[in-house]
Formats: sequence, structure tokens, C-alpha cells
Amino acid sequence: METKDMNTPEQEPNIVADIPPVASSKKISKAKLTLLIVAASVLAVSWWNWPPPWVDSFNAASMFSLYEGLPRPGYEAELLEQESQRPDLTMIGSFPFYTPRVAVNGKQVMQFKEIFGDNGLYYPYVGLPKDCGEFHPDFAVEWTDRETLYRLLICFSCGEAQIVSQKGTKHYNVTVGGIIEIESLLSEYSLKRPRGSRPTAIPHK
Repeated sequence: METKDMNTPEQEPNIVADIPPVASSKKISKAKLTLLIVAASVLAVSWWNWPPPWVDSFNAASMFSLYEGLPRPGYEAELLEQESQRPDLTMIGSFPFYTPRVAVNGKQVMQFKEIFGDNGLYYPYVGLPKDCGEFHPDFAVEWTDRETLYRLLICFSCGEAQIVSQKGTKHYNVTVGGIIEIESLLSEYSLKRPRGSRPTAIPHK
């Protein structure tokens, strides 16, 4: 009869003592909920003064004027330098525009309001990377509300807008569809900028 050697320890099963606990679905849900709350808080701060208060002023205006912007820095630097020597220029903020300003065709005033006065056209500025390198306005739309002069600067390439008034300057992003509509609307007012130099709207990714 075989006898078991009492001095030889029996083989114990290989057990991993410290198995990391599996995260429960409840804990994951709580983590996601926390992230959502933080994101919502950030958005709430951005949208606190939304929609832009000047949109009502734009829709109440009875007439608008346009300034056409000069060629861009960067790939149009040489052309910009050439055009900058012209005497028929004015500055709006830090940007040059051709003068004189052009009055918007009275028949198009309502069309301007339908496009530019749409709250859904703008959203809070988030500083997205720019395809054109830097904001450089293609046009400025001007109107007066009581004694306040407003100028809305639009950049087709980067899809951004700036509103300039005595109250300061505010930045906005513009929807891709909105930029395409604006460019189409303003194309007939491109009178002085050298033809072929102004780029078309670039769809944002």
C-alpha cells in the first residue's frame, strides 16, 4: 500500500489573492453623470447672455451699409500690401476696408434680416483652429440703433464674426450653412477687391 509522504505539502490550486475589483455599472454611471454636469456648467456660462443682444437691434434697423474688406495676409500678402496703399480706405477696429461704404439695396433689407438676424446663425465663440490662419473680415455690415453704431465683421474662411460697437468687441462662430448664405448674399457687393482674390467659404470639419 502506498503511503502519502506527510512531509510533502499537497499541491494547492494557484489562486490570485488580489483580484482587482470590477467597476460596477453604478460607479461608471456616476462618473459619466459628473462629467455631464461639469460640461453643462461650462455651457451654461457660455450661453448665459444668449442669444446675442444685438440681434434684436439688427432686426429693428431700417437700413444697412456695407464695407468690403481687403485681400488677406498670408497667401495674399503681396496683394494686400499693394491695396493698402490706396487712398480710399478706412479702419474698423484693426482692419482696413474700402470706402465709400455701399448702401444695401432697399429690396434686400428683409433678406439681410432673415439671414443676419437669425439667432441660429451664431453660437458662442470657441476658438476653433482657423483654415485661413487668422480672422480677417471679408465684409462689415453697419447699422445704427438709436445712437449706437454697430458693425458686424464677417470672415468667410474661418467662419467667425465680430460685433464692434461703443460697448466693445464680441466674437462669435457662424454655422457653415450661414457662412455660405452670407457669402452668396454679399457677392454682388464685392466691387473693389481684386477679382479672384477672395476665397470661397471653407466648410469646417
